[in-house]
Amino acid sequence: MEWPGKTFSIKNYEPEENSKIYLLGYAKPFSWDYNLSNGLIIDIPDELQLSENWPCKYAFVFKIVGQANELAVVPDIVSNDKTNPEKLLFTESVLIEFKNDDPNSIIYYTTDGSSPDINSVIYTEPIEIKKSCKLEYFAAKEGMVDSPVRTVEIIKTEKFNNIKLVNPFSANYAAEGELTLVDMERASENFKNGKWLGFEGVDFEVIIDLGKEKHIKHVKVGFLHQSGSWIFYPENIYFYYSKDGNNFIESKEIHNPITKLTEDGITDFKSVLNQKARYIKIKAGNIGICPEWHAGSGGKAWIFVDEIIVE
Repeated sequence: MEWPGKTFSIKNYEPEENSKIYLLGYAKPFSWDYNLSNGLIIDIPDELQLSENWPCKYAFVFKIVGQANELAVVPDIVSNDKTNPEKLLFTESVLIEFKNDDPNSIIYYTTDGSSPDINSVIYTEPIEIKKSCKLEYFAAKEGMVDSPVRTVEIIKTEKFNNIKLVNPFSANYAAEGELTLVDMERASENFKNGKWLGFEGVDFEVIIDLGKEKHIKHVKVGFLHQSGSWIFYPENIYFYYSKDGNNFIESKEIHNPITKLTEDGITDFKSVLNQKARYIKIKAGNIGICPEWHAGSGGKAWIFVDEIIVE
């Protein structure tokens, strides 16, 4: 167990004025300071910096009389009929609007990758976004603690002219068919929500036609891993590009060993291109059958794929 050091900080809690703070097992009260910005800061005496003087070897329990601070409410963000998305995709531009029910709070935001503070841009009207960025924002209100910072990843992707799948998807997890891959709707970890395209026992392979030759920065594609539901990440992923749709050049090969320690979740696999191309091909290798360590050993394994993003 690590000692907190010479000071111990607690956010979002205000002690009663002139109250005393104690550490369980230590008789003397601690000196402390509080303000809304920094929270509660407790000074730890020098004698307690030595482990032999700790009142307890396994836990530190402070006795504090006070109350939790009120937090400014984080406003909802709305765009394209979506509320509070973690990721937002668009092709030309997208309009971001904050729904703030408290006229006395102020929303600060950034889109340049920096953390927002009270010197950042103040939201006054809907924000038009024309390139990929991270929108970070929080709400502030006098007499309250600032809200937590929220982040939305906003990604500009290319329009697709045509999508061709080499292997058929399962009728049980068909979502919106091929359009599922480019509908600008990111799926959640709930594989039954109708946003995933499922392939049973076969590889995933797709060829995308952008309609004309364009400069491609990178390509990425999202996969789901939920081994308890027989859904596994691909064991390898290949990215290719082409100018004519016949001669493809490999841009990246990713080997992704699957073990029983592989954590469930969603992962975007990415290839940096920085090339001109009209066609993109992605191949993802299904592990085929559930491995020996799996409860469904010998049964057909699934690949679940969602959004393909071309920037």
